Amino acid sequence: MGEKTTLIVATRRSRLATTQTGEALEAIRSILPEGVTLKTRLFETIGDRNLKISLSDPKVPDDFFTRDLDNAILSRKADLAVHS
Repeated sequence: MGEKTTLIVATRRSRLATTQTGEALEAIRSILPEGVTLKTRLFETIGDRNLKISLSDPKVPDDFFTRDLDNAILSRKADLAVHS
């Protein structure tokens, strides 16, 4: 019997992000080797926590909705990320 591997997929908690992640994972699963599974882990990002700042404000960083997902990968809390 082969070794099983689980890849952790980081995504935001929003309805849009989880829907898009589900669609992406469906496509990814079709090309994964046997024994590799995907598990979604939901994260709250700066953009989710800071609901007061206008997204048109030039002070909003480019990674407003992705920084926490990137950090999850860098800190090995996730293996990949999907975001809208």
